[in-house]
Parts: sequence; structure tokens; C-alpha cells
Amino acid sequence: MSLIHLLEKKIYPLLKEHQTYILPSLNGMIFIMTNVALLLMGLIYTNNLILLVSFINASVLFTILFVTNYNLHGLKISEVVIAPQFAGDTVMAECIIENGSPLERPGVCIRVKDRKFQTSSIKFDLKPHQRIKIPFSLPISKRGVYKISRLSLYSTYPLGLFYAWKLLKQEIEFYIFPRPLGLSLIESPLEKMEVEADYIRNARPGSDEFQEHRQFRTGESYKSVDWKILARKKQKLTKLFGSSSSNCIKITIDKCPQEDMENKLSQLAKWIMECHH
Repeated sequence: MSLIHLLEKKIYPLLKEHQTYILPSLNGMIFIMTNVALLLMGLIYTNNLILLVSFINASVLFTILFVTNYNLHGLKISEVVIAPQFAGDTVMAECIIENGSPLERPGVCIRVKDRKFQTSSIKFDLKPHQRIKIPFSLPISKRGVYKISRLSLYSTYPLGLFYAWKLLKQEIEFYIFPRPLGLSLIESPLEKMEVEADYIRNARPGSDEFQEHRQFRTGESYKSVDWKILARKKQKLTKLFGSSSSNCIKITIDKCPQEDMENKLSQLAKWIMECHH
């Protein structure tokens, strides 16, 4: 299979998305060469029995070629879902595959490739007109921006003599964030940071905002009456206002107590997660 993978890599720019391609596997090459040898022996020695065996093998070979190629017919990779995750976690993804044919598709495999990683193959069967989610893990442990540049469906069904595959050539970008570690906001010396103006945490009063109308009550100030409503609808309504305020925390990487960059990023991630929740 490694020779096929190498050839697939070389001709990858020429391959079309969702188009089925097929090549003989290593076992298939051995079978073909053996059958060619039988054919030559039958011709040289004019042995009809050997020629008959050779012709039967050739018919079996072409039948398997058709079955292997047709096993991917109607299959489509419709979507790949990878949620943002943290470094150190098992990066899980889901691939949604649709079988648009009225026939069952046994022995189908999926494989993810990239310059930085490669997953092992996952084998599954699809029922007629089935839409399934195939979960798979990615061997990634470090933070960063990653892309799945090549995702392929392939099959060697039924006897492994041929290798048929089709590609999804879209680049799927996903993020692995720094793992949130370090001091929590409560454990951090926020008061000192406020005094030193390293961190800004204050209640910032906003301007009064209109909330709703209600019926005017005797004794209330006429300043709060909505005169536009009174002129338009002949209703004396009072405008109610409410003040808004928000808490702000300014977080910068140079204020993290850690020394190395990775731990600083982990500290920032922890503070951001706490602010988010």
C-alpha cells in the first residue's frame, strides 16, 4: 500500500475531487504477474488447461476491478466537524458521509492526511441511502492553527486486489488553543493590579437608557412624560429609564506571572475562560 500512497502523493494535484480512482494493490500486482506467467506458459507449451485457468483468473480479476471501483459509487464526504479544543486533549472530529446509492457499501475506509499528521484508517459499512457520522481522533498535542488538506475515502473490497479511492480536497482549518492553566482571577492580586493600573477593573457607569412606558401617575414630574406619545395618541405616559454598568478587566500577556511564553499563554487562556463564564 505504501507504493500506492507514494503515487497518490505525486499525482495529487492532478486528481479531481469526488472522482473515483483505482489501482492494483500489491496483492493485485502479484496476482496479475502470476496470471501473465500462466498465460505465457499456456501459450509456449500449448496447454489448454493452463490457458483456461489463466482466462478464468482474468475474468475474476476484471470482475473484482469493477466491484471495487463501484463500491465507492454514490459515496460523498458532505462535512467535517472539528470543534475548537485545548492542547493536551484528544482532538476529536466527525466526518459526515452520505451513501446516495440504493446499494449497501461494505468495507469502506476513511483516512486523514496532512503535512503535520496522519491518522490511521477507520473501516465501516454503509446501508442504502444512509448518512452517518464517523468519529476519529487527530494525533495533535500542541497548540496552533491546523489544516486538514487531504481526506480520502478508499476501499479494497472484496478481495484486496485493487485499491479505489476518492478525495475531499478542501482545506479544513481548526484551532487548538493553549490549555487553561495557572492562577484564577480570585487568586490573582487584582487589587494590586488595580492600584498599579496594570489591570483595569472598574464599574463603568453608562448613560441612562430607555426601558419602557407606563401610565402617568398623579404627583409625578412632568419631565418624564413622553410628549410625543401624548401628541400622537392622546395618552399621558411616563418614560422609564434604567442605568447600565459593566465590569471591565484588561488582560495583557506581559502581566502574566509566568516566565516562559507557553505558560503565559496558558494563563491568559485560563483568565479568558473565567471571564467568559
